[in-house]
Amino acid sequence: MKDFSGTVLLHTNSKIDIALIKSDIKITPNHFELSDNGSLLGEDGYFLGFPFGLKMDNTSLNSGFPLPFVKKASISAIIDKDGISLQFLDGHNNPGFSGGPVVFKNRTGKSNYKWTIIGVISSYLNDSKELATPTGKIMYKENSGIILSYGSKHILEILEQK
Repeated sequence: MKDFSGTVLLHTNSKIDIALIKSDIKITPNHFELSDNGSLLGEDGYFLGFPFGLKMDNTSLNSGFPLPFVKKASISAIIDKDGISLQFLDGHNNPGFSGGPVVFKNRTGKSNYKWTIIGVISSYLNDSKELATPTGKIMYKENSGIILSYGSKHILEILEQK
């Protein structure tokens, strides 16, 4: 791991669970841009994170910071309710991706095929299941494959706060 210092920025709406770290050092490559529009339903989205604490260590890349794992999902729904933008992705999330960015390859506009950050992973929905055994029924939860992320408009709102 590599230590660095920074300022934690939060949204003024406590229902929006996003935290940003403002740092004086660069830890993200230039191939990402931030946008609150452009993704289309059914497009492939990718999300980055450190599942179960796993990471790719490569000191020659990313200024010595560990690289995240990358997973793929379809953008299934975008809902704006009470001022909160939510994206539902169809894919398989694991613990350790929460707080990571959701990106897609923007083929429209001026982006010139840059990776565009369109959201932040929040959680995944569990599906309650029941299994009959010789000793009785066992209740368990299973990953439904539905991933919830906050829209990037909330990242922009945090960055615009003074």
